[in-house]
Amino acid sequence: MAVRLPTVRLWQAAIRRATICLGLAVVLCGAHASSALALAGTTTAFDGTEGATLSGTVATFTDGTLLLACTTASSYTATIDWGDGSTSAGGVSQAPTALLGACNYTVSASHTYAEAGGYTYSVTIAGPDGTINTGARTASIADAPLSAAGIDFSATKGTSFTTTVATVGDANSLARPGDFTATISWGDGTTAPGTITAVPGGFAVAGTHTYTATGAFKFSVAVHDVGGNQISASATATSLATPTITPPPVTSLPPSTKPTTGKPLKLGLSKPVLARGGTVVVGVSCPAAAHLCRGRMSVTTVANVHSKVAALHRAIVLGTSLFIIPGGSKAELSVRPKQVVVAELRRAGTVGVSTSASSYDAATGRSQTATSKTTLRLS
Repeated sequence: MAVRLPTVRLWQAAIRRATICLGLAVVLCGAHASSALALAGTTTAFDGTEGATLSGTVATFTDGTLLLACTTASSYTATIDWGDGSTSAGGVSQAPTALLGACNYTVSASHTYAEAGGYTYSVTIAGPDGTINTGARTASIADAPLSAAGIDFSATKGTSFTTTVATVGDANSLARPGDFTATISWGDGTTAPGTITAVPGGFAVAGTHTYTATGAFKFSVAVHDVGGNQISASATATSLATPTITPPPVTSLPPSTKPTTGKPLKLGLSKPVLARGGTVVVGVSCPAAAHLCRGRMSVTTVANVHSKVAALHRAIVLGTSLFIIPGGSKAELSVRPKQVVVAELRRAGTVGVSTSASSYDAATGRSQTATSKTTLRLS
């Protein structure tokens, strides 16, 4: 029996409606085409300079093919291994995605490398369907620029001295004294290593030397950092036959400051104390009869042949300090030993210390010295 045309048309319409509903069901479901996290993941370039904070995209990845809605970015976590011994979390955000394409995401982060070099870093992504690593990449970190300036100074022929000869600046905000080495060419044919310490705004280079002749010596300081960068600075050292501490010209003095007795003048000196930060503090007082005291104080460890610390078998100059004190006044002077010396002293626990100071009394034209020995206990 023949089927009537209206009945066929009704069946065709029903099939079309079912097909459309099935398609809508797939679209509305928006299910992952793959249960594995990240069809693709890539670590991006992240280069810069030591000490500078780097910020930007460190990786991209996709997670399946979604037809209408992508998984929210907050469903993922990212961890970056920076290759310098540190890790940190990254921020995940969704990138533009085509309607029927894969869902795209980016990972952003910030980091500061302390030293120049190549660092292999990688990014690990964890999400609802699993975990992947986007692969390793090398960050090229450039050496930050250095700056340096030499410092002129005066010394006395035949007398050993320790003084600051140059200052050094590093654009790397994370630089430390141990990152540098310094060599001083004293201008008289001799060279010696310098000691670098941190000072406000940068670093200072100090050295110990003795000039055996008088005259002006053009010296230079070469500084290298661990990243291979280097810089040099120069200045002039003047070696004199007489002490560099000279009295100022005195034309007249108020009656109250003129000496009234012929008694020897004495310079007061307190026992040295190790303050916080490794600074040795010594109190110095000028005699009441003196109009103005100028001098140089030095703090030296007392040689101890029985010490188990090799560096203490001989006397070590912890530091020196110049002073100018009005008569009858007191001043607290401080010297900051080299870091390596402080470390040796702390190992020793208790050491003998000798403190000496010399001054020129402008009121009488007489020079004087004072010394003391005591035990310095280190905490």
